[in-house]
Amino acid sequence: MPAHLSATATGSTRRHARHFALLASVSIMALTVGMPSAHAISVGSRASAATSAPTIASDAARAAAQQAQEAAQRAQQSLSRATQALRSMQDIQAAARAAAQAQQAQTSRVTDGLSAGGLIVDPRVAAGNSGNLWVNAKLPTQSTSNGQTIVTVQQTAQRAIATWQQFNVGRNTTLYFDQSGGNSANGNSWTILNRIDATGSPSQILGQIRAEGTVLIINPNGIIFNGTSQINVHTLIASAMDMNSFTGSANGAFKASGDAYVPISVSGLTQTTPKGTLILAPSDEA
Repeated sequence: MPAHLSATATGSTRRHARHFALLASVSIMALTVGMPSAHAISVGSRASAATSAPTIASDAARAAAQQAQEAAQRAQQSLSRATQALRSMQDIQAAARAAAQAQQAQTSRVTDGLSAGGLIVDPRVAAGNSGNLWVNAKLPTQSTSNGQTIVTVQQTAQRAIATWQQFNVGRNTTLYFDQSGGNSANGNSWTILNRIDATGSPSQILGQIRAEGTVLIINPNGIIFNGTSQINVHTLIASAMDMNSFTGSANGAFKASGDAYVPISVSGLTQTTPKGTLILAPSDEA
């Protein structure tokens, strides 16, 4: 037979049920209060954050590689410029050495005094056809003492002309233009014009040139003063431009000339150098 609960038992059962429900509610509240605040996280954002880190690292690596490449290019360009500058300096040094060797070889052919490699008077003067080639000056004389050679040209008037086939002053040579006749309280106004054969070579001055007044040296081929040269004159004018002589008057002046050079002759014979080259002179004095 089914059991029948009494009213007392039924009431007790209901009370237990309400008590259990109350305890459950309190437990849920306690759990809710004790738990930390929860935040919603998007699954997609986590994936994005996870994939962006490698991308950033890759970009940084590419930027670093590009900077390194640019730095290497700049270094290569700097090295190339330095190499070019070094080559240019080496070329300049080589050219300077070659020029020095050529000059040394050339100066080694210069001899002292009145000699084949030194001073040579125009041959027309020695032949007596001096004309305006040797004026108001005595022919050069030479003396030697203690290894030094002195060549003296004595000037006899205020304006003088000397014409040379070759005008080289050797290392141990002193070329003295004696202009002492023009000395005065106001100085010395005497001048001598030296003209050199236009078909020759540049004049090389390795020794000394002395004078009390003015010395003009005209060589169309040029004039080279070596490091051993000494010039002790009142005034020196060295030029490759020709100048006409004065026109006979002691008060005359030297003038620039545009006249052409022409072959010269002595006693009807055309003069040449030992190598067969014609010897030229300004047309107004040939």
